Amino acid sequence: MTETSGAGRDAEAVSKFVESFAAQLVEAGMQRMPARVFAALLASDSGTLTSAELGEQLQVSPAAVSGAVRYLAQQHMVSREREPGSRRERYRVHSDQWYELLTNR
Repeated sequence: MTETSGAGRDAEAVSKFVESFAAQLVEAGMQRMPARVFAALLASDSGTLTSAELGEQLQVSPAAVSGAVRYLAQQHMVSREREPGSRRERYRVHSDQWYELLTNR
């Protein structure tokens, strides 16, 4: 039986999409880990994920997520948001800025 996540989505299919899209971004000139984090954010149901959620989904260390998010934030592709009443941060993809950035490269 296939594992599902979110609204009944196939976790394996989502993972394959993330890795495939990230590979396309790498070919377009983006660094590998930021590309994977960015693709995971795009593929999420809510459009936001925490560092822990990203690390679990991508099977990477918190340090790898932190470095990727820092790079993406510097490129104005994602933003950090504090969860109300928590020290946790959620990361969100900026609407269409990412597309404009990549096409300008």
